[in-house]
Amino acid sequence: MLFSFSSDCLICEEEKEIPIVVNGDKVEYFRDEKKVVGSGNIVIEYEDVKLTCDKVEVFLDTKKAIAEGNVVVAQTGKEFFAEKVIYDFGIKEGEIINAALEADPYYGKGERIEKINEDKYVITRGYITTCDLTEHPHYRIQAKRIEIYPKNKVVARHILFFIKDIPVFYFPYFSHSLKDKRPFMTIIPGYNSEWGAYLLGTMRQRFSEKHVVDVHLDYRERRDFAGGVDYKYDTTYFGEGILRSYYMKERKMKEGHIWDKGEIVSKDERYRIQLRHKWQIDPYTFLVIEGNKLSDKEIIKDYFYREYERDEEPETYATLFHGRDNYSIELTAKKQVNDFFTTVEKLPEVNVEIYDTKIYNTDFYYSGSYYLSNFNKKFADDEYDDLHAARFYTDNKLSYMAKLFGIVSVNPYVGTKQIYYSKNIYEVKDQIRGEFYTGVDLSTKFYKIYDVETDFLGLDINKLRHIVTPTLKYYYKHAPTISDANLVQFDDSDSIVKAHGVTLGLENKLQTKRQNSKGDEETVELARLFLSTDYLYQDPEGSYFSDITGEFEARPYNWMYMYSKAIFDTETDEISKFDFDIGVNSPNSKRWTVALGYRYEISNISQITCYTRFQLNDKWNFRTYHRIDIRDYALQEQEYGVERDLHCWVMQVVYNHRQQQDHTLWLVFRLKAFPEMPLQFTTSYRGPRTESGQ
Repeated sequence: MLFSFSSDCLICEEEKEIPIVVNGDKVEYFRDEKKVVGSGNIVIEYEDVKLTCDKVEVFLDTKKAIAEGNVVVAQTGKEFFAEKVIYDFGIKEGEIINAALEADPYYGKGERIEKINEDKYVITRGYITTCDLTEHPHYRIQAKRIEIYPKNKVVARHILFFIKDIPVFYFPYFSHSLKDKRPFMTIIPGYNSEWGAYLLGTMRQRFSEKHVVDVHLDYRERRDFAGGVDYKYDTTYFGEGILRSYYMKERKMKEGHIWDKGEIVSKDERYRIQLRHKWQIDPYTFLVIEGNKLSDKEIIKDYFYREYERDEEPETYATLFHGRDNYSIELTAKKQVNDFFTTVEKLPEVNVEIYDTKIYNTDFYYSGSYYLSNFNKKFADDEYDDLHAARFYTDNKLSYMAKLFGIVSVNPYVGTKQIYYSKNIYEVKDQIRGEFYTGVDLSTKFYKIYDVETDFLGLDINKLRHIVTPTLKYYYKHAPTISDANLVQFDDSDSIVKAHGVTLGLENKLQTKRQNSKGDEETVELARLFLSTDYLYQDPEGSYFSDITGEFEARPYNWMYMYSKAIFDTETDEISKFDFDIGVNSPNSKRWTVALGYRYEISNISQITCYTRFQLNDKWNFRTYHRIDIRDYALQEQEYGVERDLHCWVMQVVYNHRQQQDHTLWLVFRLKAFPEMPLQFTTSYRGPRTESGQ
């Protein structure tokens, strides 16, 4: 063994081995015992482990150390604090007495912490928390034994959940992934005029990385109790998915409170069951299954409004898809499960798509679509008799890719659709429908660079590039051989109308160069303007321009964003739709945000929306939202939110009031370590884009 030392340092090493370095006020080496003893400001370094303490004994033959007094062990982002540590540098395992642990985002403390291996720590008679006030945390999860798997999960059994020193909940089992940004428990109290007072609770249990359960228990004063279970799973070999359920025996009360013994209008059994599964069989093939069983058509709207906005009538289907670069094959089966929704059943449908494929070494390309479908249209509540037909749909297209004068892209094409129906709406069998279409797409691009460099008004302009992209698309679709009126409309492919016109488009972009936060130069788009319209050839009405659409967006600064879209009706010479948004953040920070929006539709909408957010200091945030109908100067909706930083928690109090006396008040406590909430509350109408369009 080789070793060397001075008054404050001793380095001991076997040849060809990484040395254990001991620094301190006093360091002694005992040759016979192969032991190093140190005291006073001890620092020991070995590979990626650093240990500091007041007193230490290191046994060189076993690489074990006994450290005492203000012990800190640091390794790859984790820190242990203790009065005494028995540590094996060779295998990097140890036992820590009266210790504290930091393993992001958790802090732990216990009578003993054992490092079983690199991937497992055990706290005995201790607790964990995300509050860094480890001596007196605001909350803690306490158990006799807590297992921590760094960067993976925390597992404990028979735990008590404490707020300060008050036990609040008992759980027989607790498991939470350190990769999961959602809290393990959410409780949201609130009040609105429809539900009365309510309390929405969710408890997440992670039995493994591939099996997660969310248990919901909700109470609504005028609806009674409700609950459900969401089970998210991963089968490893046969895909992953989620099974969701929700059930309630809903009572509906007239206005009043439950203690007023208000009149109960009705009692209904309401539920939803949903299954979503996806199996990636190979890189080119996947299977998707979705099933939805509902008690009634309003339950999603009443209790899962976010989902309702995305899909008002959830379907039940299975799709097997296989796709390559130039083709895809899809097999779909769809069935009516909820008889209060009109459903076009597919029993089944096979779809083959051939994407643009080059023909030999020419510039000609072929694309085609082939659908074989067995349809059964079932109407809601059996309002009408079922409509059944088989259909074979083909669409074949031949196109040519070329350049004119080296700058104009030209893409002429010609195609035909041939569709076979087993019967039409009058029960006449074996109908064949045909359509011929053709057209040409032209586009080019021009740009010019202006040698402009200025910081006028803080714009930070370093040369300007102006890009102009004009497009022209001519199209002609001949009238089909069978009118739409003679066929059952199963999907969009059954609606074919004659069309003849030209689509004109013009895009302008203005770009410059700026340095990003890393100091690298990058292209920044300052402004974009796009105009488009169709010139239609119609007989006998004559030719005319259709609606003109304009879209404008600009980002002159990284803290400002503007967006506008307008549609001009050429028939009435009026703007039929207009949207405008502008959002401004405080420059170089996120201290405040102000966003304004305007929505206009000639039929029934003319509204101003306003969103503000102010961060008064490190503790307090305020936000407001208003929606005003300027036709009758009525305040349609108002919302006020207050957010308070409570060290390891964030408290949110939000009040929302809409016209027709709809009041909602809710209170949310959210752990800062888990920023994603399972429930989100937003205004009912899309407000202006905020955060400079982010």
